[in-house]
Amino acid sequence: MKFSRIFLAVAVCTGMLFAATTATAPATTPDTTVKAKAKTVKVKAPKIEKISGKVVSVDAIGNTLIVKVSKKVTDTVTVTTDTKILSGKTVVALADLKADQKVKVTLKADKKTATEINIVPVKVAKAKEAKPAK
Repeated sequence: MKFSRIFLAVAVCTGMLFAATTATAPATTPDTTVKAKAKTVKVKAPKIEKISGKVVSVDAIGNTLIVKVSKKVTDTVTVTTDTKILSGKTVVALADLKADQKVKVTLKADKKTATEINIVPVKVAKAKEAKPAK
């Protein structure tokens, strides 16, 4: 019985000693900070619409341009102050466009507003030199 009391006393002291050392030891808890991963969102660029054809009419006051795209199809295009109108590398005014000129028009995503109008240069056919008669 004396042996069991000693054993019990040693067990209690060991338990207390163990509890005291674990209580004073620094707490080592895992990092609880939540790290969110940056999500990459791909935004599709608006599709650039291009048309080409001949100028049917120009309304400089109403800022519109009618382009004949095919035999039966015409497109009415709105021209804004941000629209670049180019003849080669030279910037020209909307009023400088004439009927039957070939143009290439770049449109915004709404397919109605022009961002750029390029006048296609007229190709001049070279005259063939006549060979002298023998």
